[in-house]
Amino acid sequence: MHLLEAYRRENKLTYQALAALIGGVNASQARKYALGLTMPPGDTIRQIAVATGFRVTANDMFGIDAAGRRLLIPAEAA
Repeated sequence: MHLLEAYRRENKLTYQALAALIGGVNASQARKYALGLTMPPGDTIRQIAVATGFRVTANDMFGIDAAGRRLLIPAEAA
């Protein structure tokens, strides 16, 4: 599960509420970002990081860890 989706669920946010938190996106876009279906543009990645208190960062969106290694998303590991 993508970290943004985990953040959304943990905080009991609807996609509409997540979109409002991020700002400048609609619920459909927020859903696609949270599920990893679409990569948000750079400015939106920054907005996501700020909106989540940096609990979801650019590295998380790109699937890389602090050492710069690519992380496997569970669907890719199967």
